[in-house]
Amino acid sequence: MREQIAMFKDKSTNFERAIFFSWYCKLRDCKFCYMSTQKDATTGKFPRRRTESILTEVLITKKLGWDLGFLSGGIGAYKNSEFRKLLEKVYLAAGEKVWINVGPLTNEELA
Repeated sequence: MREQIAMFKDKSTNFERAIFFSWYCKLRDCKFCYMSTQKDATTGKFPRRRTESILTEVLITKKLGWDLGFLSGGIGAYKNSEFRKLLEKVYLAAGEKVWINVGPLTNEELA
């Protein structure tokens, strides 16, 4: 047991935060994903967070000294131009590039 405890003595840890921008995904076919269980928005507004809320979470995460793990959400929650603007603002608030986790994208969406 002492050997197992000694193994962890010199190890360090860090905190990492994943930030979600939406709870909607137009694909809605991934059995493992919570967003696949959400109903389509009928009002034309998708269940997504306000930019101010996302940026506040980025700033608090950085202030606490935590790493930003990634920015995540569903496909189709934002138009491409809106999502690019959001990514630019997150980059400015974080002071670094942030990984995104949004599922499969077409070549046009990546351009």
